[in-house]
Amino acid sequence: MKINKVLKYSGLTLFTIIIITFITGFVMYTKTGAIADNIKIPENSNVTKSQIKQDLFVTGFVLNSFFKDYVSSLGLLGNEKVLDFGSGTGAEARYLAEILSEKGGQLTCLDVSETWIKVSKEKLKNYNNIEYLCGYITEMEIKENSYDNIIVHYVLHVIDKKQRASYVEKFNKILKNGGKIFIREPQGHKGGITPKEIHDLMINNGFNELKSEQNKYFIAGFVTETIYQKP
Repeated sequence: MKINKVLKYSGLTLFTIIIITFITGFVMYTKTGAIADNIKIPENSNVTKSQIKQDLFVTGFVLNSFFKDYVSSLGLLGNEKVLDFGSGTGAEARYLAEILSEKGGQLTCLDVSETWIKVSKEKLKNYNNIEYLCGYITEMEIKENSYDNIIVHYVLHVIDKKQRASYVEKFNKILKNGGKIFIREPQGHKGGITPKEIHDLMINNGFNELKSEQNKYFIAGFVTETIYQKP
C-alpha cells in the first residue's frame, strides 16, 4: 500500500515537472521569437532569423544553467569593468550584467558579428550598464589597462592558431595589472583546443596561471576551465 502511494506520488511529481518544463520551454521559445522578429538583419549577414531563434533557445533554455552556473562561479564582486569577448547571443552577458549592476560595474560585449551584437542589444535592453563593440579586437583602439576581467567563453578555439597570440597580446594590453582572464573552452579532436595549448599560449604571452581544471558536462562534453592573471 505504501509502495503504491510512493509510486503514485513519484509519478505525479514527474508529470508535474514535465508539464512545467514544457510550459517554460514554450514561453522561452516565444520570447526568442519576439527578439528575433525585432532584429533587422544586415544584408551581408549569413545569419538567419531561424538560426537566431534556435541559438537563443538553446543558450537561454536548454543550456541555461551551463552559462548561469559558470558566471556565478567566477566570484565577481559587482564593481568591476568586464569584457565579454565574443559575446555572441549574450548567453553569459545576461548574468554578468546582472551581477555588475549591483555595485556599479560595467560590461562590454564585443563580437565580430553585427547581427549578434544587435541580438544582444535587443535581449539585454533592460540593462543600462552595457556597452557594445563590433569588430576585431586586434584592430580596435581600446584604452590600455582599462579592464579588471576578461571572459573568453568558447571563442579561443575558433580563432586561427596563427592569430591566437595576437589576441592574447591585446588582452594583456587592455587588462589592468592584477586583472584576470577567465577562459572556458571545449576539448576534443574536432574543433576544440587542448589544455596544454591554452597554457602555453597564455604563459608565453606574459600571464600567470591561477587555475586549470578539466570538467565533463552531460551536453558539452569535456571542457577546460582556466583562470590567468596579468602580473
